[in-house]
Amino acid sequence: MGLSIMSEEIVQGIRFETTAPAIDIAIEEMHEQGLLTDVNFTVFYGGKYCTLLDLTTEALRLVTQQNISILFGPVSTAAAAVVSPILLHYDVPNILWGPAPKSEFGDKGAFPTTTFLIPTAYSFGMGLLAVCKEFQWNDIAFVYSTSPKDIVCIHIANEFELAMTSHEHRVTVNLKMMLNLNNDEYMNKVLSRIRDSVRVVFACLQNSEDMRKFMSVIHEHGMTNNEYVYISPNTYNYSGGKWNDGLDDVVEIAEKYFFFLGNIQNVNTNEIKVFNEKVLERSKLPPFNCQNCTSVSNYAYYLHDAVKFYLLRLNDILSDGSMDIDTEKLMNCSKTTFEGLTGTVEITENCDRIQQLYLLAVNPSRKLESYMTIKSGTTFYVESQTEEQAKAVWEYRGGERPLNKPICGFKNDECFHSELVWAPVKKRERAALMKLWQVSTQNLQRPKKLTESHRSLQSNALSESSVITDVDTFASGYEVYMYEGEKVFVKAHTKRIGELTKAQNLLMIGMKQLVSENLNPFVGLCLDNPLNVLSVWKYNDRGSLKDVFALKVPTNDVFFRYCLMKDLIEGIVAIHQSSFLKYHGRLTSECCLVSDRWQIRISDYGLEHMNFQEEQTNLGYKSLKVNLKIEVAELLWTAPELLRSKTTPTKASDIYSFGIICSEILTQQSAYNSLADEGDAEEIIYKIKRGRTPLTRPSLENNLIDCGQIFVRIISDCWSEDPDDRPSAGTVKALLHSVKLSNKRNLMDHMLAVLEEYAAELEDVVDQKNEEALQEKKKVDLLLYKILPKQIAEKLKFGETVEPEYYTEVTIFYSDIVSFTVLASKCTPMQVITVLNDLYTMFDSIIEEHDVYKVETIGDAYLCASGVPRRNEHNHGREIACMALAVVAQIKEFKVAHLNDEVVNVRIGIHTGPVTAGVVGLTMPRYCLFGDSVTIATKMESSGKPGKIQLSPKANDLLTKVLTGFKTEPRGEVLIQGRGVMETFWLLEADSRTTATTSG
Repeated sequence: MGLSIMSEEIVQGIRFETTAPAIDIAIEEMHEQGLLTDVNFTVFYGGKYCTLLDLTTEALRLVTQQNISILFGPVSTAAAAVVSPILLHYDVPNILWGPAPKSEFGDKGAFPTTTFLIPTAYSFGMGLLAVCKEFQWNDIAFVYSTSPKDIVCIHIANEFELAMTSHEHRVTVNLKMMLNLNNDEYMNKVLSRIRDSVRVVFACLQNSEDMRKFMSVIHEHGMTNNEYVYISPNTYNYSGGKWNDGLDDVVEIAEKYFFFLGNIQNVNTNEIKVFNEKVLERSKLPPFNCQNCTSVSNYAYYLHDAVKFYLLRLNDILSDGSMDIDTEKLMNCSKTTFEGLTGTVEITENCDRIQQLYLLAVNPSRKLESYMTIKSGTTFYVESQTEEQAKAVWEYRGGERPLNKPICGFKNDECFHSELVWAPVKKRERAALMKLWQVSTQNLQRPKKLTESHRSLQSNALSESSVITDVDTFASGYEVYMYEGEKVFVKAHTKRIGELTKAQNLLMIGMKQLVSENLNPFVGLCLDNPLNVLSVWKYNDRGSLKDVFALKVPTNDVFFRYCLMKDLIEGIVAIHQSSFLKYHGRLTSECCLVSDRWQIRISDYGLEHMNFQEEQTNLGYKSLKVNLKIEVAELLWTAPELLRSKTTPTKASDIYSFGIICSEILTQQSAYNSLADEGDAEEIIYKIKRGRTPLTRPSLENNLIDCGQIFVRIISDCWSEDPDDRPSAGTVKALLHSVKLSNKRNLMDHMLAVLEEYAAELEDVVDQKNEEALQEKKKVDLLLYKILPKQIAEKLKFGETVEPEYYTEVTIFYSDIVSFTVLASKCTPMQVITVLNDLYTMFDSIIEEHDVYKVETIGDAYLCASGVPRRNEHNHGREIACMALAVVAQIKEFKVAHLNDEVVNVRIGIHTGPVTAGVVGLTMPRYCLFGDSVTIATKMESSGKPGKIQLSPKANDLLTKVLTGFKTEPRGEVLIQGRGVMETFWLLEADSRTTATTSG
């Protein structure tokens, strides 16, 4: 067994000394039950630090060097994503037991040998939504803390977005922010925004210390009362009680307003107490040697259950009589259940645990107690409760369940009036209202990849930032910045004249509080920048409609277009019904942003009321660009009456802009997409201002069949020349809602269905490409095996070093063409190559019938050997001898294509002896033979005669005394250059039985 764990640091409460003993305890428990008593287990540990490099390399070391059969871990999700696919190659399964793995590990297509028995980050999000549904909460805040090592809350925050698209209960996240518990000013802002927008807070804290700090801060701000409820994933086993850290009294008050989502129903059972005692007892022994350990890691329980699951599977396989235990058998699960330290463990056919969470709260004894069970099926849901159980949830807090929204509103301002008024409030209160929308430029930082420094929005000032992110830094019409840990869109405007009026202050407050699904939330305005005024808006993952058109999304069907148009009109209706906005005035496809759920959110509303001192153009209209220069093409969405004079925008002018944007949605291209340059745009705007029949409008002719007449009719009415002829936003909304195009409830469901169909088509294409790639790989491998020995090539492919190897006995064949120089003089260079190619192709075909490796050809010389790199006892002599006889026989039939009468003959020398073989070079590596035996083989050839095979004494002894079956005759003593006098032999023939035993 292998355990991937950090031995040199404590991360997320996981400590090596108080976690690793769980494996031995689980094995002993199985032995006590009479199971696997005849199986010996050895545990290897790998890992020192919680880094991707360390955990990955240590996990691979366990697999490759310790030959483990199962890996528990790695504890890091990032390391697990790297290691798990590699383990598939080694046929080693792994079980994840560390902090909240991502839901992607449940995909058996991508991770067929990986399983987990611990709640995923996704399940925590789904569990929260199930609780919200049970108690009818629709507005929440999501706050979380993190650190470079403890990043489980980052995973939960990301997976919560996925859970929101999957769960049937819809919630609005009014605030999502990272906490900085050591920055009082920052926490004041965060808690102020919570107090003004929600009463249900999902707080993900990394450990009990952070949780106690958070409890202390919210208590100081008066947010520990029956109006509030806080829900936190219990990934670290929250422990209350006395800490003597100065916070005990505050924490005792705050605890009663917290719920904890956990996978362990009760940590106070007798089984867990006994287990804890065993762990602490073993932690004092080698290899742990911890004499001062007093508490057990929460994840030791999960590790124990993971080991128990593996042992039970092992027992099932061995009980069936199989001794061949592989990953496929291990992962071939059936539905089963067993009792573990973390509760009842239910296993599916995929070998994953059915996710089950418990809603825990602190009881009057200040112990965590389970009040509710959350189960997973087609979705996550709260198990039905009795009336007494339902009451018990709120008993500790006076039996009062918090409302989603207080009766008099979040700010206690809805019981007496509902309109925004500039009441004569105190100066300090007025300043507090203004802070709701004011954003400091210093808090805006441009994101950069890795650690590159970057400029802040401060004028002429370089601001080094440690913000590490990997996002796009721009979208059409906007730039992306980081504000309070979140991405935002920022747009620059020319400096306005004078101070904001009372009405404009009210406008900013109203925009800040304006809530609509199809309006992009307004974050605030920067007034302290010396060059520009900056408006800040919520970030949207898919950018603007203009970006969507440019990216060519994988669907352009009617329902997709219809939903975009419907979202757009909903946003316009919200603006037109607002008492302080009344109209947008700057509507283009650039300010129609698209969320990750394909929902349009209109941005830039209210800016027309701010009287920014924009540059005037010869067209008499105001611009709004980051570079503060007018782009004529931006006026293509502007109503004719506004182009002709500097009149105030109206609702009717917004409807005209709506019509132009809808034409873009239908055509999936930008407005007047045939424009080649700015001159074309000026000509079109001139024609629009002139207003002559036929009116200048975008062409829809090519989209009539696809989109239907109803949409074209609506668009035509919306861009009517006379404002009075244009329908109201409410009328357009009613018309669009009357259209029924799909049985899907929303665009997200429709897009998922379309993408599923698209994915199925891609799957076929991928399978085809994979098959083609496999065939190409086979071709490449075949070519490689012709260049290098197969076993050598395989080592090089895996990046292994090929060490030189000594062979005590091989047989070497060396041949040379007789009078090759004379033959070459009768040929052109190309003909020489052709002759050699034809001749050596014949040699190669003979080699394929014998266990012989071709080493190289040097000009007209041909060198090969048997017994290397694959040893074959003494058979190398037989293989080379039979090959040489075949060459002599077939050379008699060889003809030179352009010299029919030319006779080609060869001399062949054979020697048996030791050699050293290895790969030489990095560029075009060669497998070469070294040693005196190669030299002797060449001497046998050079001193031989045409058409004859000359043997050295050792080769002759091998063929006649060891192998037999060959006929040779002595040649006599021959003077060998550099060797003196040597007795050599001629190889004459081999009997039929001998030639039949050679291998190809």
